Amino acid sequence: MSVAERDPLDIALLLSKTGELSDAVLRSVEMADYLYWKERMEADPEAARLKAKIGRAKEKFAEIERFGRYHPDYRKALEEVNAALAELDAVESAREFKRSEEALDRLLYDVSVVIAR
Repeated sequence: MSVAERDPLDIALLLSKTGELSDAVLRSVEMADYLYWKERMEADPEAARLKAKIGRAKEKFAEIERFGRYHPDYRKALEEVNAALAELDAVESAREFKRSEEALDRLLYDVSVVIAR
């Protein structure tokens, strides 16, 4: 059976099923967990301080990286970025937010695979 021979899609049905699917994702445990930890991280002053520190370290690294990895401060700047990221991972709200973000990402990936098939 060729594509041209198939029955035309019922757009109303397709839109209805799309709405049901998006509602299911929005009601999922993964979404609730993600939103909870996002709010907690945004309210955490330690996480905010460390995110700013990471931003400054990344800016410094980007400036040095323009000159290549043979710049004398390249390794030091990279280590500063990694150290700041490790500090942020030590903060519960940031660590749990990252975990919940990965779980939500897996859910959305799985849904997209099912749709694609």
